[in-house]
Amino acid sequence: MLVDILGTTLVDYPGRVASTLFFAGCNFRCPFCHNAELVLPEKYATFSAVHPDALDAFLARRKGFITGVVLTGGEPLLSPQLRATITLVKSHGLALKLDTNGAVPSRLAEVIDEVDYVAMDIKAPLKNYHLATGTSVDPKAISTSVALIMDRARHYEFRTTLVPGLLDSTEDILGIGEVVRGAKIMALQTFRGEKTLDPDYSGLAIPTPDEVKVFAEVLAPFVQKVVLR
Repeated sequence: MLVDILGTTLVDYPGRVASTLFFAGCNFRCPFCHNAELVLPEKYATFSAVHPDALDAFLARRKGFITGVVLTGGEPLLSPQLRATITLVKSHGLALKLDTNGAVPSRLAEVIDEVDYVAMDIKAPLKNYHLATGTSVDPKAISTSVALIMDRARHYEFRTTLVPGLLDSTEDILGIGEVVRGAKIMALQTFRGEKTLDPDYSGLAIPTPDEVKVFAEVLAPFVQKVVLR
């Protein structure tokens, strides 16, 4: 369900001033996740859903200031509110970005033509997805979503978070490259060690700028552009 709204973001939608809509619920349990309140049912059970009328009024107030809206989570594709939310946002003439983990390609296929930008997280090389997500994941589902995005999304990016102990080696980056081979944009993000879902990941050292640069160079032959964040 839609549980929260961030009024202004300058970084979540490339090239646009946007608002962000947060959906609770996720099918992954990534130990390094810093949005546990949107992932664990016992944490988001106390949240109240944002009523469509409240969202409509909010977007009307933001008219002329924002030009886009980001749908994130959790995993937005799991929400029964998603399609109605998309319709409402588009009725205000706003560009729409969807953040997804790509684990449900059938639902992604239902909405991909209605959004303007898709950002998909690539958690790990396919053989290690169960380690990075804390659950069983069908590698074919991830590959299907990647292909779908590259084929049909108007604009898109794939992104990977460099996590100590999970995704921090040249071999890992080569595996990521194989997953997104031929993509337009691949973003490398540094791990954030605050309030992680698994406390053991809290406070771990992040990769150094030199290490990130090396990883970017390893990834560069696979994609058209590597972005560092």
